[in-house]
Amino acid sequence: MAEVKPQTVGLLEVSLTSPWMSGFAGPEWPRFCTMYVVIGGEVVGKQTLPFEFDMDDIRKWRLGIRIPAAPDWAHQCLDIFVERADYLVRRRTKSVVVTRGGPHTSRHTAVICRARVRLLDALVLGHLDEEEEEQEDNKSKTRHEEAEGKPMLLEGTLPFGKVVPLLDWKLPAPADEDGNPRSVVRGTVVVRMNLCEPFW
Repeated sequence: MAEVKPQTVGLLEVSLTSPWMSGFAGPEWPRFCTMYVVIGGEVVGKQTLPFEFDMDDIRKWRLGIRIPAAPDWAHQCLDIFVERADYLVRRRTKSVVVTRGGPHTSRHTAVICRARVRLLDALVLGHLDEEEEEQEDNKSKTRHEEAEGKPMLLEGTLPFGKVVPLLDWKLPAPADEDGNPRSVVRGTVVVRMNLCEPFW
């Protein structure tokens, strides 16, 4: 029996740039931090974050993803999380050395912040920072794509571009018995998305 390939309605293009860590420790990230991108419960991309204060490294950092979009794409979310590895593997002895303390979500690693963008809200309602400039850029890009024969935006969708906050929970001070955890911004990342018509 022939294998049935999953149906797709378009091509989802995602670009993450300018990852900044907030607070006194920023804008660089702690050593051994990786940013993950998840769609539909599956990791579709990851990249190590810059951990030294070098503006060129932060500006040049980019995580680009291009994946087929399923018919139910409007019910899915783009999930982003940053995982910090708190161990090193010694090559000679293959032993694990813990390099940092603190709370952990799995063996010697910790998810230190996360974000979620609903694809329906992003690609149908749309949101662009510096909207007028972006619209002009998109018009130019559209004309260029038409000339080059490249994929166009899927009908009914809009380009998305926004600075997305990366959030974490901060526990109350030990002396604050009635305090509740509160959401804090650990960093930001620029997220851009397009849903293009299939070209296959």
